[in-house]
Amino acid sequence: MQTATSWLQEQIFNSDWKNISGEDKLKLFEQAKEIEKQQIIDAYDNGFSSGYDDAQGDGAIFEEGKEYFAETYVSKGSDETKTN
Repeated sequence: MQTATSWLQEQIFNSDWKNISGEDKLKLFEQAKEIEKQQIIDAYDNGFSSGYDDAQGDGAIFEEGKEYFAETYVSKGSDETKTN
């Protein structure tokens, strides 16, 4: 699986970066953020379904990765404002 960072790096190196508009550059960064968000959600979902069971004992188990992402990243001052 390709990480969001390596995907963005590939986009930059495989393009004529100097001639891409600022708006299109911003779109690439937003796509990379979405890829990273989905990877975090998937990692949580995969770990949870593979047997993770509140190992820290703090009761912080979420039923879905989207809930985990919202609680961990969105509510902690991220510039992300919605979890789709």
